[in-house]
Amino acid sequence: MKLSLAIKFALFAFLIAGVSILSTSVFTYNDASLLMKTHSTQRFAEDLSRQISTFEQKLTQMKNDAAVFANSESILGYYRAESGNGYDSQSNMTTSLWTGRLSRELVGLMRQHPEYLQVRFIGKLNNGKEIVRVDKKGNSQQIIPDHDLQEKGASSYVINTLLLNENEQYLSPVELNREHGSITFPLQPVVRVASPVIIEGEVMGLLIINGDFKILSDLFRSPPEHVSYFIADFTGDYLLHSNREREFSFALGKGTGLLEDYASLNLLENNNSTFKISILKEQSSDLISFHHQIDPLNAHNTLIIGSLVSHELIEQDSASFGQRLFFRVLISVLLLSVVMALLSYRLLAPIKRLTQIANRIVQDEHNIEFIDSERKDEIGTLTRSFSTMYRHLDKSKSDLKVFANSLETQVKERTAELEIALEEAKISAKVKNEFLATMSHEIRTPMNGVLGMLGLLLNTQLNEEQYKKAMLAQNSAESLLTLINDILDFTKIDAGKMELEFIDFNLQSMLGDFAETMAYQAQDKNLEIILDTSTFDESMVVGDPGRLRQVLTNLVGNAIKFTEQGEVIIQATLTSKNETQWDFNCSVIDTGIGISEEKQALLFDAFTQVDASTTREYGGTGLGLAIVKKFCALMDGHIRVHSEVGKGSSFNVMVMLEKSKNSKLTIPHVDMKKLHLLVVDDNKTNRDVLAGQFTHWGAHVTEADSGKVALSLCEQRINDSTTPFFDVAFLDMQMPEMDGEALAVLIKKNPLFDQMKLVMMTSMVTQGDAQFFANLGFNAYFPKPATVSDLFDALHVVADDGEALHQAKPLVTRHYLKGLQSEEEKNIADENDKSLNNMHILLVEDNRTNQEVAKGVLKSLHVTVDVAANGLEALSALQTSLNANPFQLILMDCQMPEMDGYEATRQIRANQAGERYCNIPIVAMTANAMQGDKEKCLDAGMDDYLSKPINPKKISSMLSKWLLNNH
Repeated sequence: MKLSLAIKFALFAFLIAGVSILSTSVFTYNDASLLMKTHSTQRFAEDLSRQISTFEQKLTQMKNDAAVFANSESILGYYRAESGNGYDSQSNMTTSLWTGRLSRELVGLMRQHPEYLQVRFIGKLNNGKEIVRVDKKGNSQQIIPDHDLQEKGASSYVINTLLLNENEQYLSPVELNREHGSITFPLQPVVRVASPVIIEGEVMGLLIINGDFKILSDLFRSPPEHVSYFIADFTGDYLLHSNREREFSFALGKGTGLLEDYASLNLLENNNSTFKISILKEQSSDLISFHHQIDPLNAHNTLIIGSLVSHELIEQDSASFGQRLFFRVLISVLLLSVVMALLSYRLLAPIKRLTQIANRIVQDEHNIEFIDSERKDEIGTLTRSFSTMYRHLDKSKSDLKVFANSLETQVKERTAELEIALEEAKISAKVKNEFLATMSHEIRTPMNGVLGMLGLLLNTQLNEEQYKKAMLAQNSAESLLTLINDILDFTKIDAGKMELEFIDFNLQSMLGDFAETMAYQAQDKNLEIILDTSTFDESMVVGDPGRLRQVLTNLVGNAIKFTEQGEVIIQATLTSKNETQWDFNCSVIDTGIGISEEKQALLFDAFTQVDASTTREYGGTGLGLAIVKKFCALMDGHIRVHSEVGKGSSFNVMVMLEKSKNSKLTIPHVDMKKLHLLVVDDNKTNRDVLAGQFTHWGAHVTEADSGKVALSLCEQRINDSTTPFFDVAFLDMQMPEMDGEALAVLIKKNPLFDQMKLVMMTSMVTQGDAQFFANLGFNAYFPKPATVSDLFDALHVVADDGEALHQAKPLVTRHYLKGLQSEEEKNIADENDKSLNNMHILLVEDNRTNQEVAKGVLKSLHVTVDVAANGLEALSALQTSLNANPFQLILMDCQMPEMDGYEATRQIRANQAGERYCNIPIVAMTANAMQGDKEKCLDAGMDDYLSKPINPKKISSMLSKWLLNNH
């Protein structure tokens, strides 16, 4: 059988590798054997070192615990009370309360560390009298009563610890426990760690921990086979030995120690090396020993820790290591030999010749001879393949030239077609944008007239039936405007013309106001709105509050619409994504009719409903969720839905918001850490939200799911003198068996509960509730949902128990809280109260209806107004105005005949209306609401922008901004 070149090289490399390994093994066996035994001994030394590190970690934990409790608040509070004749005014606690608290803390410490036998707090006075002592009794901990506490002033550990400086610790030698000077049986070896208690630079006492040396050293009790461990102190007395009868032989006055067992090795002498290895030929073992100083302040407090390893185990370990090393070297050499053979094979002459042929083909040479094509091996096959490829190459070149010419012609034709299509698309987009702008203007203009006139009509004297009909007309017009806005929004988003605002706004306030607004709709169906923003720490963000509220209004409105009983939960979180952005997640969860899984895919399609029956029963255009999805995408987010038929739905919205430089923490002004609050509500979700928010602020919160449980908790607090009574109780009104009213009556009957303030929460609001709850004894009342603003303000006023609470008549309500102003807000309000009387405004508007609406709104603001029907009339009015009564602001429509608002503004800024009006404030008031319209107005020289329909509040705010110098 004929072998290939690759196999020949592999066999030759294997033969060379085998001879090399065999020769190396024969000549280096003795040295390698000694080296491997040394390696094995060092490995056992490393194992012992790791055991010692674990032992040291346990001692370090004792040191840390002693240091922490020596500086704990309980000990500091005790000495503050001692200096105050037994009373600590800073924490309102006595010495007995502080010692009781310290005892409980030490019990908790000992439960965490079963190796702790005893923890004591000893004072410097009264001959080192123990102040607090906790002993381990079996598996439990016992606080020693005062009459059994002892004086330890003569003990060495007390004397030595009281001489220490700050950050120094005393660590005793390992010794047998003694009671009244005698060794206790069964034997209990202990190690003590003590830290001085230093108050204002003076040592006042110490905290000492007695550790069970048996537990601390238990890892040395289970050595591997053929290995034994020992621990001895600096005198050579065994503290741990494989033969337990030899432990503590010096202390017990019997037996011999380390020096007698290994007299010739000088194991007590510390040579500053990491470890010492001694060969014991008589015992066929190696002795590995470490010197471990456990107290850095006392060189004599050193342990000699060692292991006795049999030569049999060392030889087994070194042999195993040698075998592994041999096989690894063998495999490496074999692999290297194979690789070398393969590389040599591939670098032979035939490859070089083929490379030269390839270069000649690249250079377009002809009549090339393939020398190796007659070979019968792989090289011959490869050469014949090259020859075949070369024959086809010329034909391919000619075909490629023909194809390239054809392709160039096709590319030119397709490019021309694409240019024509692109131009047509630009024209189509322009027509579409112009149509959208016209539609927006033409629809909003009559709607401005309808809503404006209805608003003016409602401000006149109407009888009850006239007022009702006018309100119905206004509600219908607003619904129509909402539908029109939805359609225009959808169309603008679809055309890529929707523009988002990026402004600072208070997210907490927006969510709170939004929840309050939606709560009125929910109340009509006896539903409960729950707002959960308990994880919020930030208030100000940057984004588009109007569009975000539009998204939430749609989702919560749907939840209320499709829910007949139960609750609607608005659960919002704000998490940091990076240094400049927030992830805002909001889930709207209801207990409504639910949506089948196969129908959920249709939810976000435009102009679709889940089914036709839903449309008939509940109404709607099917645009809302489609717009919500597009708005989420515009805000770099998404919307998800999870729903089960008959159980309800959960819509989750995630959008990106920018971080605001004005963001402030929403933490109450009161010291929440001192407040003890009681939350009473049968609805678990409500309790979780309230308790979560209060706990997040740092308060101590107790929950009750019924009035009966609440009364029981109050009585327990009264009877337990160690636990403060509740400061404020939040009561739900609608609860089974005992509602909030009945519970309040029972609380007010008990004079022991008088110090607790009461806050009523109810989802059913009726006129006269405030006086009713005030008569029951409530201090505050507000309707659900409980917003962060409600909780924030109510806690501040009620817990403060100051002037703001006492002036609330009949009690604190949401409206009363909103009426409270900070000094800064009062100054701003006083500034905004400047009268707009005698202000002279020029209204430029071509539509008569819109003229009448605007004049009616401005008249209600006591502003003098002149009207111009187009830009030319506006210029004329400005040019002919009297010096004694000049115009101070211009409200400018944009689309007008003869001269539009853009051109009129440019003429005014160019001094065509007179130099005194060159810088007059000009505010656009237009029905144009497309992307770029605002920028177009500002580019023309206008100062601000208002979109129709006209909103009286927005006009008032705009006039104040520009006429009262508030901008």
